[in-house]
Amino acid sequence: MEEVVQKLGDEYGKGHPWVKNQINELKIAKRYLKIDYKVHVSKSSRVPDHCRAHARSHESDTDFTTKCDHQHDLKGDRFELIPSVFDEVHSALEDLAIDNEEKKEMMYVIIQSKKNIQAWKAHLLRAINQDEARLNVLQSLGPTSVLVVLDWAMKFLPRKYRESQSDWYEKKGISWHIAVATTKREGQLEMLTFVHVFKSCTQDSYSVMAIIDDVVGQLKTERPELEEVFLRQDNAGCYHSAFNLLSMKEIAKKHKVKLRVDFSDPQGGKGSCDRKAATIKNHIKAYLNSGKDVETAEQMKIAIESLSGVNGVRAMLCDPPSVPNLVPLKWDGVSFINNISYNKNGMKVCREYGIGEGKTLKWSAFSLPKSILLPKLNVIKNATPPKATFTEVTARTRPAAKSKSIETQPTHTDAESSSSEDEEQTTKLFSTPDDGCIKSFQRFSSLQRHLDVGKHKYVMERETLLDKAMLSYALKRDQGNASLENQPLEEPSTSRTLAYGDALSKGWALKSSTV
Repeated sequence: MEEVVQKLGDEYGKGHPWVKNQINELKIAKRYLKIDYKVHVSKSSRVPDHCRAHARSHESDTDFTTKCDHQHDLKGDRFELIPSVFDEVHSALEDLAIDNEEKKEMMYVIIQSKKNIQAWKAHLLRAINQDEARLNVLQSLGPTSVLVVLDWAMKFLPRKYRESQSDWYEKKGISWHIAVATTKREGQLEMLTFVHVFKSCTQDSYSVMAIIDDVVGQLKTERPELEEVFLRQDNAGCYHSAFNLLSMKEIAKKHKVKLRVDFSDPQGGKGSCDRKAATIKNHIKAYLNSGKDVETAEQMKIAIESLSGVNGVRAMLCDPPSVPNLVPLKWDGVSFINNISYNKNGMKVCREYGIGEGKTLKWSAFSLPKSILLPKLNVIKNATPPKATFTEVTARTRPAAKSKSIETQPTHTDAESSSSEDEEQTTKLFSTPDDGCIKSFQRFSSLQRHLDVGKHKYVMERETLLDKAMLSYALKRDQGNASLENQPLEEPSTSRTLAYGDALSKGWALKSSTV
């Protein structure tokens, strides 16, 4: 889009001041989407860009719709700069007497840019909404429940301690899968990571189901009191398939647990697996530097368990799973379902987390065999004893002063907040990589705990006029100004009413074949 603006200024006489103004407005809107947009997104808002209920409701299906008790008659000032720029550029392009082919080409760029920006905004809102499921699960975890995040790690390239340039080429990556389990005992969050390293493997639904079966079985062995398992994964086809989602009932029946499956938006919810993969790769690098080679799956397992292993990580060496003869399972529209809770009679499905009551589907609605045979994972070598167990997710804190009594010490549940308060007076080295989150930490362990189980703190980089008005109103209410008691919190003004283009329709952020 900037290239089109620049071209109109340099080659077609719009001038440098016009170009500078349009590009500046685009940059302001882009920065708003990256940082402040996450602050404004909420369950209920009069701005259609910010209202999750409005953006994610499916208008044609009442089971997946939440009715708003307010009008959507306001707009966000900084993001509305984008329609303003598009209108300005479109108008300038229409007035130009240039070759028709070149005009069509620039018009195509403008249309595609508009679609891409809208898709980015919809992705941000979907990611925030689906992450709410993870945060709610972490809040409700107890000794009888566990959250398991699943992801295929990027294939590991075999390496030698010393290798020639010719050894670098034609390498075949080693497949490995990571499952990070989080539970809570005595108010303290604990984590255990399962790594399945394969000699050779097709990363398909059958492999994933065999891994889930093995992970839930090990968790049940480790914690016999386990009753509820929450699975969280991304939208890769090997997770989001009819076979996977319809076979989950067999895993629940086999291990006698309740199951719920949540999907994150692409690139928006499997950070714990990526962080564990980075820790394990660093551990393997230390093993390589000791003079060893890692060229096979067996050597990779040995490397992970070397030097006393990685804390809280179990590594298993596996062959591809044995797949029984199965009748293909079908489920129309399965790719649009993002949240599923299982029970004996069927399952309750939602397109978007927290939007609508959801729809109950009975098993009789599907053409299922009496029992679905699960793929069996062929484990060649289990984790070397002593097996890793759940480890506490804690951040190192400063030693307490001797004069303080035991009663004044922070509890485990307050570890992150107390650590953050302690670090307010010190220079902070580690800032959160998530755009918009202002939290930063003195110690890397504090940052890791925040990323694994903490909640991001979003603060606006720049307050809008409406934000200032709302904060001023709240302050005066706290001070007991009775004259403001009956005034509405959000007052539409001429600068805030919808001005550019059409208002966003209900369900504008829903996932579709084009977004």
